[in-house]
Order: sequence, then structure tokens, then C-alpha cells
Amino acid sequence: DLPMVLRISQPDPGLIAAAVVGSQVQVTGRLGPSRAPGMAATLTIDEPTDLVVLAGPGALDDVANAMRAGLQASVTGLDPGAGALVAGLAVGDESLLPTDLERSMRDSGLSHLTAVSGGNVAIIVVVVMGLARAAGLRMRSRVLVCLLALGAFVILVRPQPSVLRASV
Repeated sequence: DLPMVLRISQPDPGLIAAAVVGSQVQVTGRLGPSRAPGMAATLTIDEPTDLVVLAGPGALDDVANAMRAGLQASVTGLDPGAGALVAGLAVGDESLLPTDLERSMRDSGLSHLTAVSGGNVAIIVVVVMGLARAAGLRMRSRVLVCLLALGAFVILVRPQPSVLRASV
């Protein structure tokens, strides 16, 4: 896998909506260097027909996408910066962050707050373990429930390297 930025010169809202996370797409474009941190390249698509959705996401991605959309919808009435921070802190979703806030967080060394880390994983495990104990489950069952919850969390926030490291 090669992490890259996908830039669309003439965005088609219908096509972009169809190409949600988990979709298989075929793209044709110009490959160039990326200025984005952690990205190897930028692929620029000039025409909407240069991006074709081959298949939609699977069932797990559908559920995760619906949950992420629900979180985004729940913060729409808030101040844009506050809503973006809630989504970032909860599931690492930085798509709502205004450019100036993202830049300010990076410049002040606070960009790690919107990255999913061991802290997020610890919160999930502690809450689920507490609920499982309150439900009277034995230790083996509690561990199994925690592993299932952790797996669901990884799917929700997307299995990026930092998420996988924190989960392990």
C-alpha cells in the first residue's frame, strides 16, 4: 500500500459520495510528489470520468461509515471548531477540522489529540471491562467481550498503523 493524496480537479458530488471508505475504485490521473506529511505522492484526477467506482464497501465498512456519519451529523449544530474536535478526539476523524485550526494544532504541538492512540484504546477497554463485570461475566468472557469491542473500534476508526499499534 502506498499512502497518497487524491486530488480531484472537477469534483462530482455524486461520484465522491459513492466512493466511500471501503469502496473499490479505479483511477487514472497524474502522479506527482506530495507536500502532505506521511503521504508518498499526490494523484491528480482531471476529469470525473477518471474515477470509476468498481464495488461498494462491504458490510463492516457500511456499518462503520454509518456510525462515522452519525457522529458527524451529531456535531453539525456546534461551533465548527468544537464539532471538529469532538469528531477528532472520539474517532480520529479530522475531515471536519477547519484548515486554520488544523494548522494551529500542528504549530502548537496539539495535533496528537485527534490521533487515535493507546489512550483511546484504554478508555474503550476500561469501559467495556467495567460493563462486562457489572453484567456478571467471568474473566474469560470479559476478555472476549473486550477483544470484540476493540475489533469493532478498530473498524470504526479505520485500521491505520497507529490504530493497530495502539490496539496490540
